[in-house]
Amino acid sequence: MSFNWKITTRNLLRYQKRFWMTIVGIGGCTALIIAGFGLRDSLLMTMQRQFGELFLHDVQLTLASGLLESERDELEEYLRQCGVVETYTEMHAANVTAESEDYSSISFLQVMQSDEIGDFIVLRGYDEPTPIVLNDEGVVIDQKLSELLNLSVGDSFVISGDGRQEVTVAAICENYVAHYIYMTPAYYEKVYGEEVEMNSLLLNLGDTSAETCDRIMTELLALHGVSAASPTSDTKDTYLSSMERVDFVVVIVILCAAALAIVVLYNLSNINITERKRELATIKVLGFFDGEVSSYVTRENVVLTALGIAFGCALGKILHNYLVLSVEIDLMMFGRELMPMSYVWAAVLTALFATIVNIMAHRKMRTIDMVESLKSAE
Repeated sequence: MSFNWKITTRNLLRYQKRFWMTIVGIGGCTALIIAGFGLRDSLLMTMQRQFGELFLHDVQLTLASGLLESERDELEEYLRQCGVVETYTEMHAANVTAESEDYSSISFLQVMQSDEIGDFIVLRGYDEPTPIVLNDEGVVIDQKLSELLNLSVGDSFVISGDGRQEVTVAAICENYVAHYIYMTPAYYEKVYGEEVEMNSLLLNLGDTSAETCDRIMTELLALHGVSAASPTSDTKDTYLSSMERVDFVVVIVILCAAALAIVVLYNLSNINITERKRELATIKVLGFFDGEVSSYVTRENVVLTALGIAFGCALGKILHNYLVLSVEIDLMMFGRELMPMSYVWAAVLTALFATIVNIMAHRKMRTIDMVESLKSAE
């Protein structure tokens, strides 16, 4: 066994070109698989975090303009008596344009009381998931919006909607879908010079089954004070349905990675076998079994595959980050972490492809004609 290892080590030094071609080829295969699985993880992570951890409310109601006091009382009475709504809070919601010297983007302005927002929307940092307290000294914007507008805490930007108001960034929060600007009613009054008008409600339901949600939506829309009702589950399903093709993309990436690995390893194995035909024939003549002859060559592939997988894991992280940042759109931020299972699957699949090539190489070595190979000039 040690004799074969020394031969393998000597051949690695002798054939440096083949060595580096194999490392790069296998590393590229592993990196592609990591990037494919990582992209899928990033997209699914986006939905899970946005609608499972950050948005806690189940329904957003938009109130009718010019809402009468009697209509508001009727709506509040229904919410108390329906038996499904556990908690609700008032909010001012508006579509605005956030502008800085570098960029502008459509955003959703949401004005809520700081002591109530935590039951419906979780405000926390992105890099460090510590809670963010909404205060009267500025606004909280999401991470992606801060990147687009090139803003940091303490910077100012303009909100364009009903006029143009300059606001200060008090904190930057984690968010993945759309852009949100949060502020308190007191800061709204300070910026706009008028008292805020609450035009929306956020609801938390005790029963979120499809049947119950459909019934509640029908009953709410029948009230004169409600102009629109948007279940969070519908928004989540819309985004998820648009991402159903991600699995297909992952399969394509894995097939391309398999083709890369098999082509690289098989061609290099063929070159290796062709160059060593006389050597291999000599070993067979000396009485070595086919498996021992094969291990003379395939052990080299195993070592190079292991080194290639290690190189590919590092390259895959870089490739994943590049792909995520490249495919992100202005209104969405994808998760940028790689799950450990992405590395595991990449290593397992790459090793599987290498095993297939070793089996093919073994069959080829069994067909070596010892007499003809020994006759040939080295």
